[in-house]
Amino acid sequence: MPNEEEGGIGASPTVETVTRQHAVPVGVIAVLLVVGCALATWWQARRALGGNLLSDFYVFMWPFYGCYVAVVWYRLRRDQQRPAGREGAPSASGEEPTTEDLAAAERLAAYNRFLAARRDDVQRRRR
Repeated sequence: MPNEEEGGIGASPTVETVTRQHAVPVGVIAVLLVVGCALATWWQARRALGGNLLSDFYVFMWPFYGCYVAVVWYRLRRDQQRPAGREGAPSASGEEPTTEDLAAAERLAAYNRFLAARRDDVQRRRR
């Protein structure tokens, strides 16, 4: 029977699994949000030309929001296309980790040790 460590019953899904399963809905939502931001920009521009001073601000903010959605969607798609298994261990294809991968894994381990020590320190102070 599969356990949680092997990704079996009761295992929480990884970000990669969730984003791969929801790639199409996330893309559709991203497109709808960008189109909505474009329409809001057009609407606020018409109001700003009519003399509404607050709309002058929103004419610049709505395109910013739309660009932000586009950038987040692009990064999600780019991250989905990266090969898995590059966290300092040999990948599924059997290639050895590079020096850069090992250095990144060591930095991550050092940071995790720092966080664990910080957590223990805070718990000790609460007692």
